Amino acid sequence: MKKDSVIYHSKKSKGAVVSFFGYLRDCVFFYFPFKRVPQWVRKGFYKRIDYVFFIHPRRSEDWYLGLPFLSILRKFLKKERMQKIVSKMPPVVVSSIESNRGRGVIMSSIILPERVMGDRKNSVAHAVGAVKFSRRISEGQCVVGLGAWWPIVTRRGEALRKAIADDNVIITNGHTGTAISMYMMIDKISNISGLKLNEFKIAVIGAGKMGTNIARILNGKVAELAVVDINEVNLRKIYDELQNSQSRGGTKIVSFLRKGGESAYSLLDKYHLAICVTSNARIVVKSDELPDYFIMIDDSRPEAISRKMDLDKKLVLEGGIMKIIGAKTNYDYGFGVGQNVFGCLAETYALSIDKGKTLKPSLGDVDLSNFRNMLGFYRDNGIEVGDFKSGDKLIENEKIREFIHRRNRVVREEGETDVSV
Repeated sequence: MKKDSVIYHSKKSKGAVVSFFGYLRDCVFFYFPFKRVPQWVRKGFYKRIDYVFFIHPRRSEDWYLGLPFLSILRKFLKKERMQKIVSKMPPVVVSSIESNRGRGVIMSSIILPERVMGDRKNSVAHAVGAVKFSRRISEGQCVVGLGAWWPIVTRRGEALRKAIADDNVIITNGHTGTAISMYMMIDKISNISGLKLNEFKIAVIGAGKMGTNIARILNGKVAELAVVDINEVNLRKIYDELQNSQSRGGTKIVSFLRKGGESAYSLLDKYHLAICVTSNARIVVKSDELPDYFIMIDDSRPEAISRKMDLDKKLVLEGGIMKIIGAKTNYDYGFGVGQNVFGCLAETYALSIDKGKTLKPSLGDVDLSNFRNMLGFYRDNGIEVGDFKSGDKLIENEKIREFIHRRNRVVREEGETDVSV
């Protein structure tokens, strides 16, 4: 398998027989006719579960890594036929997250991204089934966090909340946690480089919901903020909002309409770094569009920028990484195994230990008051910004410092940026 194909999977080796019986267990409890399984049965088969993080595979290779018994079917069926079969299969519990403040599991559908987005009605029905399954095998009030493209197809979790209508289930799209992780990552880069946050010029690629959330949070905190998108209507809307915001302060707002096939190099060369938050199942920015010593933070899933490049000249960092101190997991989210987790998963964990006292789940847009509360909660409860990773490669602080210092010299020479929209 190519290095660029690192995908979500458990590092714990599973054979075909073990994975088959594990999935058989999940199927039995998925179709269990009652809201909750008796406690002694739950603990016998699943131990204690306080929260569930629900994802989907990025590529078909995930099927065979997570459920090796499917490799047997691959020998007899074509890929299209396999896709039709697995799209009808219930979700699977693929791994666990252990900590002294609660235990969570990673649950995955077996539907590929193109089918998740291509048939939203069936995808929402599938997600409803996953939430009910989560409720069935969990203790007390179950927190279900949505990862990957599930927030998009479920209207940022709103469709699931209406369909479930159960006070014992808390659903979060994780967007507040993701926004916090991006903000803390940029703040960490600022501290390492010695360049003040209010001196940074940052581009946000993608004017969708998450791009808008991040732009709102950075507005008033950085020197210049560029929003880049291919949709002129979305771009104009967020530009006007940022420009007229009372929190803008001294931040210069720039919007850039990117047309098909147009290189991003000339735009990016005016900035210290960029954040990519798109929902395309393809490469959005090619490696040759990144200037030398440029840092791109890619929070898109699937990834929007290839990780295959010379890391001594260009850096693509995994976006949205947080660290739950003391947590143990054998699951690889695409950036190696350890305490690093996605920001949306960190929010799911935070909600499970808060138990409704301080925090609100993310549904719809990010609430800035809840953002501030959650940021403080993280700092008080052992949730901190994660490592700098490019794929599974650890990027040292010294390299980050070097890149920002080199970029700062270029940005100073570039001077003023023209507003393109």
